[in-house]
Amino acid sequence: MQEEKAHSYSQNATIYKQCVSIDYKQYYFMKTLSIICFTLFLSAVSFGQQIDKRLLTKYNSEELELMKVSNPEKMGLLVYALDNAIYIIDIPKEKSQELVSIKQPQAGESFLDLGIEIKETNQYFRIEGTDKMLVMKSEWVLNHEINAQK
Repeated sequence: MQEEKAHSYSQNATIYKQCVSIDYKQYYFMKTLSIICFTLFLSAVSFGQQIDKRLLTKYNSEELELMKVSNPEKMGLLVYALDNAIYIIDIPKEKSQELVSIKQPQAGESFLDLGIEIKETNQYFRIEGTDKMLVMKSEWVLNHEINAQK
């Protein structure tokens, strides 16, 4: 009788160990799977919500996050304007005397780097030391270009 109890306890202990080891394996598998899924989710969310770092020249992170939520059209306009708001042409004779000077823009510089703001009308600047003019497009022109691309 004692042998049967001992054998029964031994079998129960073996079954318990198998169950526990299976539970731990499932636990670690589920934990690992959960971590992978969570990481992928965060990556997808953060990738979809990235802000163009060039905007940090003028705006702080909090302002940009608020703008993205409360005024996404303005955010879209700013991002578009970073690459499309300025261009350089020869100075027309009729504008040669009335232009404010601005430094020569370097490759990759945006209107924000030059300290220019988007306004309701086009802006014109003489590039120092040249016979060239920098044109800053108005908000209306930029919005029109954006809408034309849709």
